Amino acid sequence: MLRKFSILDLQYVKKVSLQDKNNKCKRKELMGRAFNFKGGEYLTTIGACWFVSYSYYKKIDSTHTNWQEVETWPDRVRTFQRTMEYHEYWLEQVLNMNDLKLNTNKIHLKASQVKQMAKILLKCKEQ
Repeated sequence: MLRKFSILDLQYVKKVSLQDKNNKCKRKELMGRAFNFKGGEYLTTIGACWFVSYSYYKKIDSTHTNWQEVETWPDRVRTFQRTMEYHEYWLEQVLNMNDLKLNTNKIHLKASQVKQMAKILLKCKEQ
């Protein structure tokens, strides 16, 4: 049996389709803004704050668990593990990042905390 659609049904379908199309465009725009340095495309996928948080957990304080605040952490851990050659360089880059952008992380860390952890991690590498 065929269902009859009203004008309202069709308007809703059109509105949802447009919203989905707009969201796809926004996602493409965001994904197109990779960090413009060595390995930046990988750091973009895991997030600079997440990277510092997980590094801090691995090297300094195993009780630090902010990095677990995102559901995608298992995928990020895999990316972290296969990008070791960039880690020290990324920590240096984080120190120069815009605080306002760092504050937009989803793991509840302030830019000042992220930068402090990055400094500590870099000092440990020097020793």
